[in-house]
Amino acid sequence: MNARSDLPRSILLAVVAASAALSQTNVITYHNDPQRTGWNSQEKTLTPAIVASSFGRLVTVSLDDQVDTQPLFVANQTISGQGVHSVVYVTTEGNMVYAIDAASGAILKHRKLGTPVPAPFGCFNNGPNIGINGTGTIDPVAGILYVLAYTDINGTTIPAYQLHALELASLADRPGSPITVKATFNSDGTVYTFDAALQRQRPAMLDAQGRGLCRIRKFLRRILTVRVRPAANPREPSADRP
Repeated sequence: MNARSDLPRSILLAVVAASAALSQTNVITYHNDPQRTGWNSQEKTLTPAIVASSFGRLVTVSLDDQVDTQPLFVANQTISGQGVHSVVYVTTEGNMVYAIDAASGAILKHRKLGTPVPAPFGCFNNGPNIGINGTGTIDPVAGILYVLAYTDINGTTIPAYQLHALELASLADRPGSPITVKATFNSDGTVYTFDAALQRQRPAMLDAQGRGLCRIRKFLRRILTVRVRPAANPREPSADRP
């Protein structure tokens, strides 16, 4: 979802108004699957006739900053201290994460993941800040939302990419989270070092079936992976990553 229109800091939640029925199919990754097809094979409600007659906006929710990521959805999610809800998870360029009730638009939980980086290199393509720029991914079995936050560390204007593993119920970090992404690789005898000040992450994250979280490194078009612990906590980020 891109919010650079007449509602730059809002998200629109739409349902079939006639029945007030919300889809119960979880949307846990960008465009629904690893192939990024966008196909929801379980959708049986939104026929052309219904879309033409009764599909529309349910609520508008004001947020802190621009939204350049796709909202994700988990049905029947327990939220700490607030019972069970169908929840839309939204992230912003202000490094905010929101858990929003899909029916009412009420903000159930929200959390800021550090200071975003102000307009790197004077580039305002993504607005005044760069924070969470790529869509995260959800592990529904472990109850974790993974997001990558572009963060201004301690006000020093030295940016870093920090990978967070957040509890779906509370938005609290799991043990070992966050970690700062660092990487080097050798290509035809040349050693490249990932530099968060110069290189940007834009495409969505992918949970590669527990083997790693993959992200495209934009300028050299590389894929980075972060291992997860294989033993007692197999879905938490590991500090001893490559």
